[in-house]
Amino acid sequence: MILEFLKNNTLLLTLFEKIYDSILIVDKNSYMLYINDRFQQIIAKEDMRGKKVEEIEPNSKFLEVLKSGKPIYNYRQLIETAGIEVVVSYFPIKLENETIGAIGVGRTISADHMYNLILNPDKIKQKPLFQTKSRSSLPVSFQSLIGEDGSFLKALFKGAAAAGTDANVLILGESGVGKEVFSRAIHLASSRSKADFVVVNCAAIPENLLESELFGYEPGAFTGASSKGKKGKLELAHNGTLFLDEIGDLPPHLQAKLLRAIQFKSFDRVGGNKPICVDIRIIAATNRNLWSMVKEEKFRPDLYYRLNVMPITIPPLKERRKDIIPLAFTFLSKLLDTQQVNLQFEFSEDALKEMLLYDWPGNIRELENVVEHAFVMSSSEGNPFILTRHLPGYLQAATSKNTNPEDLLAMMQEKRTLSEIIEKFEMETIKQTLKECDQNKTKTLKMLGISKGAFYQKLKKYNIN
Repeated sequence: MILEFLKNNTLLLTLFEKIYDSILIVDKNSYMLYINDRFQQIIAKEDMRGKKVEEIEPNSKFLEVLKSGKPIYNYRQLIETAGIEVVVSYFPIKLENETIGAIGVGRTISADHMYNLILNPDKIKQKPLFQTKSRSSLPVSFQSLIGEDGSFLKALFKGAAAAGTDANVLILGESGVGKEVFSRAIHLASSRSKADFVVVNCAAIPENLLESELFGYEPGAFTGASSKGKKGKLELAHNGTLFLDEIGDLPPHLQAKLLRAIQFKSFDRVGGNKPICVDIRIIAATNRNLWSMVKEEKFRPDLYYRLNVMPITIPPLKERRKDIIPLAFTFLSKLLDTQQVNLQFEFSEDALKEMLLYDWPGNIRELENVVEHAFVMSSSEGNPFILTRHLPGYLQAATSKNTNPEDLLAMMQEKRTLSEIIEKFEMETIKQTLKECDQNKTKTLKMLGISKGAFYQKLKKYNIN
């Protein structure tokens, strides 16, 4: 019945074949009746018609829709046989209130594909969102950390390696890159996962309270202290993991006490003299350059070496631009789930381009806020398409100032000096080459054919991180 309907509606079939989305139609018994070219190209790779949908995706949401007769919107899933992640909406096909089939409309969110589609349309390649063969070996807690950039994958595998030991970990990265989320993944993948993950933000607690917060205190240890005393974070983390965020803000006298606690696995509470033994694993994090602080005698070198057993650097978002799109889709999907929205919201190509061009000083935390802002603005208009105008004004203003090499002709028409034009072209060339070399500076300077000294001088001159 469904096939007959399609055969008699050539206009609808033509539409299905021309649109960017993947289309799959199944009958009430989950047999695949129709697959459009996009689905065939991206997901199936072979003619799957006549086979059951479970052969592609064992836990397919088609089965749920066929059973309930209710649609499912914006479901994000990995097509395991193809190694591609998609966002799919499923709709029942009904005849006189009976579900006779279902249609799935999906869009791949392959970062490479979308990145090239928007910024490098001549270089479109089909590539899975994740390198599934290599990522499949990661612990479950790391699988939910989204990204395919080489430097980020390196951090993931190093984190997974650290999780298999009790070694202390030092996580480095700008504010907003997700250091605490990363630390939780290490904890959950470790042998300590059944014990507590205790968080202390060394920058958020007043210095006069930080010692008692970390080490606890005995009854009556100071004015205002509880008569029962209080356990500190180190005690609470016994057999688990202690996460020390912003460790660079830890005062010098507490650096010494923490060092002793790490060395001897024991400490005294404030106002006490009875050693308390603990078995903890420490993960510290900072957005500061701890080694520079060591050289400036602002951070104890012995504590630095104790914490820096497994250093892991999480790259900023501006250095992993291909991860922006899948992250944005993830945040949008979460919003749709929490708001229980029955519309399939999409980012327009122009909006995605703006987000790709922006430098994201607030990193992933800022991206999440921007997606929520854009969602609220588009929702207020009843518009399921997130457009450029829905993005925050400051982001649009910032990206409008980014000049690409194609704009150099316009610069000449503006009567810019020759040195200005050359400098602009040089800066953009270095940035683009760095991007093509996955931020590998050694490869970049070789490709550019300049000396190491000249290369780093230019990085400093143009403030390229």
